Amino acid sequence: MKRLFADQFSEKFLHAVVILSGFILILMMGALLYRSIPVLKLQPLQNLLFSQGWHPSRGEFGFLAFIAGSLWVTSVAMLIAMPVCLLTSIYLVEYSSKTLREWISPFIDILAGIPSVVYGIWGILIVVPFIKNYLAPLCGASSAGYSVMAGGIVLAIMIFPVIIHISLEVLKTVPYELKAASLALGATKWQTVKNVVMRRAMPGIVAAMVLGLSRAFGESIAVLMVVGNLARLPK
Repeated sequence: MKRLFADQFSEKFLHAVVILSGFILILMMGALLYRSIPVLKLQPLQNLLFSQGWHPSRGEFGFLAFIAGSLWVTSVAMLIAMPVCLLTSIYLVEYSSKTLREWISPFIDILAGIPSVVYGIWGILIVVPFIKNYLAPLCGASSAGYSVMAGGIVLAIMIFPVIIHISLEVLKTVPYELKAASLALGATKWQTVKNVVMRRAMPGIVAAMVLGLSRAFGESIAVLMVVGNLARLPK
């Protein structure tokens, strides 16, 4: 009887938690909408979304520069992070030794726990001077270093742990029998990884990339520190 009661109580409790989670999201959206009403009375929504001017003291709230900047920086970060994280995960699961995996995992965990402001300071000290002194002259351009590229590099490093961790767990779930059957048929190690392992793990890898994209799109402090903190469209 006690076990039945505990089971029913657990089910109802979890159901209430799920409802509470959804209610919190609705409450946040409602609060944001309510606080946005004074701004929406000043300017229509299309002006807010497609206007570049950002002068709150004069009643100008153009979000276009922020939206475009977020899309640019996130795109650069994902272009850098996706191949690096995917190849790292494949190597750690399929090629590296167990000892190496045990040594690398704590460093990945440390990357995940570093505060955003530390990434921003590191970007100012290392990434910005690198772009100013080496990368920009190499491309025949002049730059102060505070750029979309700097933000993309810092953001890519910030999302490395998210994508790598999930990709590792997904790749580990591929049955050994599938890989053994492919190797037994004469396929090479890389052919097995490309045609068997990746095909089986692709839905999970896509989910890892989406979670990394969400983390990158929502980051602000570290990005603002290395892109110049200016409300203008990227060139």
